[in-house]
Amino acid sequence: MKHPVLAKVPAVTARIADSVRRVADNDERYEAGAVVPDGEWIKIDFSELPLSACGRLHSEAIEFVRAPAGLNEACAYIKDTFPTGGPDQIRQWWSSDDTLQSVRQLARQNVSPLGDGAFLAIRLDAPGQLTTTERRPSGKRLGLHVDNWDQMPMRARAASRRRLTVNLGPGSRALLFASPSACDICRSLGRPDEHLPHTDDVRAFVANGGRLRCYSVLLEPGQAYVAPTELLVHDGSTLDARLPSIVAYWLGNWPVGVLEPA
Repeated sequence: MKHPVLAKVPAVTARIADSVRRVADNDERYEAGAVVPDGEWIKIDFSELPLSACGRLHSEAIEFVRAPAGLNEACAYIKDTFPTGGPDQIRQWWSSDDTLQSVRQLARQNVSPLGDGAFLAIRLDAPGQLTTTERRPSGKRLGLHVDNWDQMPMRARAASRRRLTVNLGPGSRALLFASPSACDICRSLGRPDEHLPHTDDVRAFVANGGRLRCYSVLLEPGQAYVAPTELLVHDGSTLDARLPSIVAYWLGNWPVGVLEPA
């Protein structure tokens, strides 16, 4: 099913960086060959974002939305109780019984009005991070990457579930995503239709001189995105944030327009 044109423009800030770079081999924070945004970020109009770059199906759409209503209490708890002290105080708050009941368990259950989401994770990210996703158990950062929860080959990749990512606060964070899409990158590398797109394909594309155009969309607390992260080259970022942010993730087959625009 094709997705409709947005009736309302989300209240988010969008930027573009026309280049990426491979992380230096001696940068132990990142995996070898990792790719990250590079160059100056330039503010752009929301209409300039390639939200249809992956296609026109619901499963291929990128949306910037308000957090599901079922998470309002968690957002309010974080806003009211997040500590103003250092890392030790934050760790103590994160592991407290009150936070466990109000945030870490609540986020597993409440994605109303979506209802059918499969919970993935909830975590707390420090501010000042160019990219946020880490490989476990090594702890090394992936840089711009492709998800593979549904393990779909190129020929069926559009059937993958989209991911809901909610910024619960207290700090801001950004979605980074790049064009071309993962499948277009794989086709340019001569991969067959049965190939499973992988982050290694993105790294090979850049190493061979391929160009990625990177976009950044800022999400304030209480804002979220629903995106085809198995089609998009993407990551999170807290580079410009002053406070940590708590982020929660779900997967689901949701039609466009269920949640209000951000």
